[in-house]
Amino acid sequence: MEAYKIIKKPWPGEQIKKIDQIVAAQAAQAKEEKIRAEKEKAETQQFNQIIKKADALLAKSEYKDAKKQYLNALSIKANENYPKQKIQFINETLDRLAAEEIARKEKLAAELELNRKYQLALSNGKSSIIKEDFANAKSAFTEALLLKPKDAEATRLLHEVESKLAEIARINDIENKYDLTKGIADSLLLNNDFSKAISLYQEAHNIKPEETYALSMIKYCNAEIKAAAIQKQQDEILAAQNAEIEKDKQFHDLMKEAADLVSEKDFEAAESKYAQALQIRPDDKYAQFRLKMCGDQMEMAKEANDMAKKDSKKKSKRKNNQANQQQVNPEAPLDSTDVYKPLPLPYNSEELAAKYPGINFDKFPDGQLLDDNFKSKADNLYSFKSFLAQKPDLSLSTETDNIKVTCQGIDFVYQTAYLKILIQNNGKEDFLTGPMMLTWNRTSGTSIKLYPLFLYPVQFPIITPGNEALVVYGFNSYKIGSSDKLNLEISDRPNRINISLEIKGSVYEKAFNEY
Repeated sequence: MEAYKIIKKPWPGEQIKKIDQIVAAQAAQAKEEKIRAEKEKAETQQFNQIIKKADALLAKSEYKDAKKQYLNALSIKANENYPKQKIQFINETLDRLAAEEIARKEKLAAELELNRKYQLALSNGKSSIIKEDFANAKSAFTEALLLKPKDAEATRLLHEVESKLAEIARINDIENKYDLTKGIADSLLLNNDFSKAISLYQEAHNIKPEETYALSMIKYCNAEIKAAAIQKQQDEILAAQNAEIEKDKQFHDLMKEAADLVSEKDFEAAESKYAQALQIRPDDKYAQFRLKMCGDQMEMAKEANDMAKKDSKKKSKRKNNQANQQQVNPEAPLDSTDVYKPLPLPYNSEELAAKYPGINFDKFPDGQLLDDNFKSKADNLYSFKSFLAQKPDLSLSTETDNIKVTCQGIDFVYQTAYLKILIQNNGKEDFLTGPMMLTWNRTSGTSIKLYPLFLYPVQFPIITPGNEALVVYGFNSYKIGSSDKLNLEISDRPNRINISLEIKGSVYEKAFNEY
């Protein structure tokens, strides 16, 4: 300003303006700082007042109101830890109180439920006493004491019922001894052993002297012993019994002969034997069933012959193929062990014993059921080899626990049907092929088990992970309807895996008709 008074040039004036601006800014800042300090002081005062109010509410356990005040305090000073800690404490306290309230209510409900059950048991027991059902009364009072172990009323009632039951047991024991002795005596009487019967009737009388039955039977036995006519009567009874025994022997001999003929597939002769057996015992259900079975088998054979005639061209071609094959490689005589060689087991005997102790792989698995006429070789070895070598003409599959089972074909040799089954192991453990069973489920609702006549291989395969094996299931062929179903069940030896493969009757019928 002094420079400006000497010479009024622009530069000092500009500097004066800058200085005025700086002074004004400093004044504004000071004012703002004062306002901020006053505001902070007011907020601190308000915050402390709210905290004081919240603490007072908390001290009175007014948790919800206290929490609300602490939240108000945080809205003023959001970074303060004290109200946060108190809010956390309140939340934990409220959670604990809520849990205690739930527990209290549950305990009360449990006590009410226990008391309800106790009253119900007590009521049932008293009701059973009125009905003289003391066994159920005892159970009810025992249940009541389990609910309230030291309850005086239930203890007293249980003691009364047990006393009553003991008395009933004593009376029943006398009655049982009497009935048993009398029953044996009656049996001896029926067998005409009168001397022993008199002795037992006397024992029965000693047990219950008030009963007159035993004395009357003693008099009867003495009278029978003295009667001369009883011997003739007994002779006639004995003769009749001998005749019945002979009749029974004839019946069983005929049934055995018929069963042997069925095993030889001579159904016509077996039918005659069953008919003779039914002349002796016309009402025997088993003989009736076997007679009908023979008729069904002969009818099935007749139907097979008729179908063979209708398809003579195809059959002739099959015979020519087989004849040509036999000319190239004539079939050697077969014995019971002559089977088409399967793949060898993946382990030697020592490895098997170590890996699967307790399992004999040279025998069929436990639970493998077989037909009475089971044989371990095919009916026609070359036909069987040809069946195994055929390309699959079916692909009916199912998969369980990474084990896939596929029916690749159905073939027939005379009256035997064969299923060719491929088992594939897609898992990580060995599959120990176990019991197999084929069931014929008919639309009528009945089911017939088709037990195997033939199983290939005889030494069931062990299929290691990623590998596969063929098995063949042979069984008696029947005329199965297109609406029926075949169900093949395969298990592993430990019986952990059970696989069920369904084959529609229409598929079986098509293969049967083609044959």
